[in-house]
Parts: sequence; structure tokens; C-alpha cells
Amino acid sequence: LARFELLFARFLVICGPRPNPIDYVSAYIAVLREITRLEMDEVARRDQTDESRVLLGETDGMSKENFDMFFIGFVAKNFALGGGIGLLIYTVLRFPKLMAAMESAGTASGGFGM
Repeated sequence: LARFELLFARFLVICGPRPNPIDYVSAYIAVLREITRLEMDEVARRDQTDESRVLLGETDGMSKENFDMFFIGFVAKNFALGGGIGLLIYTVLRFPKLMAAMESAGTASGGFGM
């Protein structure tokens, strides 16, 4: 979290004294991208055994193209999950009102239009 705050503040300083809302969004995405890349590289280094480091050398993790595809999928998955959870909560909270409206409309007309 501290790394994110540091990078985000640094990016906003680069944007100038009065950044517009688009600068905040682009700063957030740029920082999220950089932190994701750093964490993936760190995990890749930890996964290497000492023998593979000696025999094969240090690896750089994912290539830029592979990381770009991974990051797009990562962000899309998170937006889809967040939207799905929000839609589920909205539906659960709205369902009783919808059922009550349907029942009152059905009883007022003699029972579902009959």
C-alpha cells in the first residue's frame, strides 16, 4: 500500500499542481500496472531455485507483450467481478420491491389480469 501511495503521489506531482480527473485515472492505471509488474517479477525470482539461477541466469519474468495481455485480462476480470457483485446486491435489494409491486398490480386488477 505504501508503494502504491508513493508511486501515485509521484505521478501526480509530474502531472502538475492542478491535475484534471483524467490525470487521476491515468495515474491510477499506470501505478497499478507498475506495481503488478513489480510483484510478478518478484514472484518469478522467488520461484527460481538457486540451481536454475546459476545454470540459466536471472530471468526477467514475462515479456512486455505477455504482460500487456495479462494486465488487460486482470483489469477486465476485476471490473467484471466488481460489476457482478454490485448487480447481485442491487438485484437482491430490489427483488422484494419488485415482487410487492407485481402483487399489488395483480390484486388490483383481480389477480394477474384475469
